[in-house]
Amino acid sequence: MPSWKKILQSGSAIHVLNITASNLPQVSQTYVVGYNPTTGQFTYFASSSVTPACVTPSPVITVNGPNFYNPSPSGSHFTPLFNSGYYGCSGSIYLEATNQNANNFTPTYQWYNSSSPPSNPILNATESLYYPSASGQYSVKITDNTCEAYSTHVNVEFLPPDTFSTGSVSANQTATVGVQMQDIVWNITTNPVADANPNASNNGYSPTVIDSGLPPGVTLQLAIPFSSGSAQVRITGRPTQTGSYTYNLNLNRSGCQQSNQYPFSYGQGVITVNTASAANLFISGTLTYNNTAETPITNTTLYLKDNNLSTIAFTTTNLSGSYIFDVSNIYYGQPLPTGTYYIIPDIRKFWGGVNSVDALAVARSFTGTAPLVGLPLKAADVNGISAVNSVDALAISRRFTGAITSFTVGDWAFEQVPITWAGVSLTRNIKALSYGDVNGSRTPITLL
Repeated sequence: MPSWKKILQSGSAIHVLNITASNLPQVSQTYVVGYNPTTGQFTYFASSSVTPACVTPSPVITVNGPNFYNPSPSGSHFTPLFNSGYYGCSGSIYLEATNQNANNFTPTYQWYNSSSPPSNPILNATESLYYPSASGQYSVKITDNTCEAYSTHVNVEFLPPDTFSTGSVSANQTATVGVQMQDIVWNITTNPVADANPNASNNGYSPTVIDSGLPPGVTLQLAIPFSSGSAQVRITGRPTQTGSYTYNLNLNRSGCQQSNQYPFSYGQGVITVNTASAANLFISGTLTYNNTAETPITNTTLYLKDNNLSTIAFTTTNLSGSYIFDVSNIYYGQPLPTGTYYIIPDIRKFWGGVNSVDALAVARSFTGTAPLVGLPLKAADVNGISAVNSVDALAISRRFTGAITSFTVGDWAFEQVPITWAGVSLTRNIKALSYGDVNGSRTPITLL
């Protein structure tokens, strides 16, 4: 018989019954029982929820993410750890646990980096979603009420990141404004994400290197294009502005490593550009006629040109035929960068000094009797074909007789010898001749 306890409240009766019966859940439980004095019947209801028997969970792991591949990569740049599984870049895969035999209770989760849990539990990995940060064999335990079960593990592997490395030259360089910096060469080894997708056209992989933060005047060149998982880029140039510049090299790639998603492969360095310490640097000399008197060629413009014959500066000769280029701050306010240069005069003086003796000298030169050399040989080539022959001798004769009034090459020949500028002041004297005056017989005091 059940035991009853009667509590009187304001004329009504509330009875508390501790009872176990065949028609009640198989748990000893406290029930509130009501008694109706009129009918003499009892009623009861549970004073708290009744816990049913648990149902064993059935955990299932679903692999998700913006970019991952299954089966394993087919490319030659990657050797998988596992024979099967899911492959992708870091951050491109996440795992979701679900219970196929779920009760109406809130389950709890525990993730493991193990193919045989409960070994290697992952600290704080207790949600239904898990974002792995390293390659591994992942499984999950789901606990539903008092029952628990472990899932089958899944293999997850992240492709190795691309590597950037320099050779003997440091990624950090000190340079000088206007001076060719020492090249920084980066060798890149790539692990193409798209190799994991055997259906991708051309492996879906056409990377480019993006530079960020290089000094003005310094550029990045793809010295060796991407091929077979490697490439080489070169940082080179003449900085045009002082300062400290931190640069990054990023790969813009197909697959999961888009530059706006996962810029995790990069090379980095610092280029410090200093002001040149040199001062009062000059290129100077004279422009004279190639005769015995070395007659000055005055009031003539000379151009300083780089190796591509682009003009950098100009100056004018004085009454003694002298000129000077102050190159202390000629290049963006800085000294002239080291390199190869030319000084090109623009001579607009009258032509003269040519006669039959010159025509004869040209004829003797091309026959080999008395070969001309140097600037006289250049002055003999009046038709500009880079060879001296009878046609030049005839043209010279016709001009001094007045039969013609000009030469194909113009009126003035001059020395055009390259200057190797090493950041130290130097002198370069330049000689000139009227075309055809191969013996330098013109003898005025000055050419004004």
